[in-house]
Amino acid sequence: MQAGRLRFIAVAAPKRLAGPFADVPAWRELGADAVLSNWRTIVGPRGMTPQQTTYWENVLARVVETEEWKQMLEKSSVTGEFLRSAETRKRLKADYDELKTIMTELGLSK
Repeated sequence: MQAGRLRFIAVAAPKRLAGPFADVPAWRELGADAVLSNWRTIVGPRGMTPQQTTYWENVLARVVETEEWKQMLEKSSVTGEFLRSAETRKRLKADYDELKTIMTELGLSK
């Protein structure tokens, strides 16, 4: 893209990205409600206690506040969103429900 051999039409992000993608519109700007995310999650073993979950949530909450983490996000042209376990469960359920609806409509799931 920076060499001029590839042109991005839009990004499927909620809003424009920074850095080299700053001039690329989000699909929403072009009238298409197309937002996709690529998330990463950490899953603990079954049977973790609430205290263990809280401990790891707090550790990871501190990690995402570090300058190293923020620089990695910027260098990769990605955005960060930290969710605690309850919020993650809700997000995973919503993603599952949305995908299940699409797959069912396409006849790929019952």
